[in-house]
Amino acid sequence: MDAAGSYCADAGGIAGYQWREDGAPIPGATLISYTIPSSQPAGAFDYSVEISCSGGATDESAAVQVSVVPPPGLVGATLTVGRSAGDLVFNWADVAGADEYAVYSSTDPSTATFTGLVGISPSGTTGLTAPLPSSDLVYYLVAGRNAVCGEGPQR
Repeated sequence: MDAAGSYCADAGGIAGYQWREDGAPIPGATLISYTIPSSQPAGAFDYSVEISCSGGATDESAAVQVSVVPPPGLVGATLTVGRSAGDLVFNWADVAGADEYAVYSSTDPSTATFTGLVGISPSGTTGLTAPLPSSDLVYYLVAGRNAVCGEGPQR
């Protein structure tokens, strides 16, 4: 969210910003923009910004309601990998909040990020079939995703 385009009509410049959540000041949120932290719990929140002018005037924007939704859950221990006709077959239990799933691979788990997209599946029940990798040791990650949160963590 940002307060770009704000101005002070009292001939003074903007002296500061204070973002508010449900009417209460957010500590440290005093810049022209505010990013809702990923640690924000799920729910509906009203955000506004108070603008202070160097001439002494203040004004607060109308509140905008933002819905924070939980990210897709973890596939975790339900992931199974089998082999069929020279391919790997991935299956998992679907989780709340995921509209589809992306399967990633990495040969180096120390990078903590999986960037090799193996494929996308609408469900763990139908799963995903992929060719056997050429490397001897490969790590896989299944990330749920949805239209609101985007893709789950790739680490």
